[in-house]
Formats: sequence, structure tokens, C-alpha cells
Amino acid sequence: MQAHSAEFVFQGTLERLGTQSITMKLADGREIDARLPPRPRFRVKTGEVLEMTCKAIHSTWDEESSGFQFLEITKLRLIQADPIVRIANTVSKLRQTSPQLERARAVNLEYAQHLPNFVADETVRRYSIRPGSHEWKYQDTIESEISFSGKRAARRHIRRNGKMWDRPFQALPGFVWYGGFGTEIEPLFDSSCPTVVQAEGRRDGNPVYHFDSPAGGCFGRFTYGYQRFNPERTGQAVVSDEDARMIEYEEDATGFPPEFRIAERKEDARWDYVKIGGASHLLPVHAEFLVVYRSGERWRLIAEYTNHRHFESASRVDFQ
Repeated sequence: MQAHSAEFVFQGTLERLGTQSITMKLADGREIDARLPPRPRFRVKTGEVLEMTCKAIHSTWDEESSGFQFLEITKLRLIQADPIVRIANTVSKLRQTSPQLERARAVNLEYAQHLPNFVADETVRRYSIRPGSHEWKYQDTIESEISFSGKRAARRHIRRNGKMWDRPFQALPGFVWYGGFGTEIEPLFDSSCPTVVQAEGRRDGNPVYHFDSPAGGCFGRFTYGYQRFNPERTGQAVVSDEDARMIEYEEDATGFPPEFRIAERKEDARWDYVKIGGASHLLPVHAEFLVVYRSGERWRLIAEYTNHRHFESASRVDFQ
């Protein structure tokens, strides 16, 4: 990337072409989002190699990409007209074929296809360490009513330190955690993904599996400003010895490019069986996040999920 005043120049492959914005993938794996001008005159196709010149703009919410846009395109120059043919890397996997692991794969993938819809109260306490400091400082408490529909989450009645937050959830200052439920299941257990899973003993009587996933795998991307990146992951998953469902998930995401502000992010999520209307459901009850920025700044989040319940018939759910 080159910057001259408020001008940014990128070269990469066009990944997404929308009506309001586009996404370009750079050679280092980063994805750059930018808003199209009011009357675009560009004629480009996904897969083409382009040079994109942008100017900085005030952050603008983009419904099409479900995120804020910080750049607007001023010029697009075609470098290679023919779409690049991507050859997928063949990952050599030491696949275990133990009945225990295969059962865990089947059970959790089935569960991912039929995730329950529910509402819960989410309370998140956030702490940070500024560059040069070694002491955690309390920042705020974020409370909301969170509605889960499959892997998607919507938050309503958001309060920050007891005061209503009338902007989108993603506009909260500081590190903003993910919004889905069960998004880790398919990237971890689907055999078509390049994730290597190996048995690693037991914890509290339950099987533990270690996993490694390369950058650009099946896991979701990280977003910071106009940049997105899908880093490599390593971690552990604990499944119930009784029904083979995942009850704990630990992940360490590393290998971000130098241009990306995030250097590392850790997650520890836990599920438990809760009753809703007399039926028992495996749902999230606790999560912790740690993010390390290249500046030395760190954020730690502790999330609790309580009062799980079914959707109310009169509820209006707006996904963000």
C-alpha cells in the first residue's frame, strides 16, 4: 500500500463486486473494502487484477457488506484482464479415523445444520492495557439482548455502562467481539476444510482434540477498518464424553500481516445445557477474548450469557 496525503493505492484481485462497494484481495492475504462512488464508471469483473486508488471518507455504514466503509474509490486501473485461476493447496493431513473422532465430526456437523434459535441476555466486561503499561484497566460493561438465528446474531437494547447505545453494535469503541454462535463447528470438523485435528487426551473425563488451520482456511475473517484477513488458527476443542458435542473451544489466531493492526487474538468459549420451555439445549454460557495490537495495546473481554429463552412472537430481529 502507498499513501500520498489522503490517497491510498492498492494492487490485488477483485474478490467481490457489489452495487455499493467492492472487496480486493492483496498478495499478503489482506482484503480491502472500499465504497463505490455515487456514479461509478468502472467495468470490472471478479478475478481480474486491478490497481485501486482510494480516498479516506468519514465512516459510513454499508448494509451490503454489513460493515463500515472508510475508503471510497477514485480510480480503478486494469492490470490483468483474465481472471486468475486459483490452485488450492493440497494439505497433507494426518487424519485420525478413530470411531471417537468420527463420531464427534458427525454429531457436531449435524448440530451445526440445526442450530437452535433463541434469545439471551449478554453482559460483557471489557478491560485494556495501554502501550507501556502492565496493569489491566476496566473500560466498560456492554449489556444487550442478543438473538441467535442459526449462526447469526442480532443485538437490541444495547447499553454501555447503563446508558443506551443508539449506534450499530460494530461502532462500539475498542475491540468488538464476534456476533455469531456455532461458527467454529464446520471449520473445525468438516473434512473438506484444511483443518488438521488430532486427539490430545482428556479433560475432566471428556475427549480433547488439538487443531491447526492454515491462513485462508474455513474460519471467518477478522476486520479492522477497511482491511480484512483470515489468519492461521491453532487451539483445542473439548467434546462431551456422553454425546460427543463440543462444550469448550479455545483458539489462538496468529500470523497477521505487518500492515494489519491486530497481531494476535485468543478466544475461549464454553457451552452448557440450559432449559427453555422444558427442553434442554446446548447453548453458549461464557466466552473470553484477548486481542493484542501491534502497538502493544491489549483488550480483554469477559462475556456471560444468561436468561436463555425462545424468540418472542412480537420480537423484531434486525441482523447486524
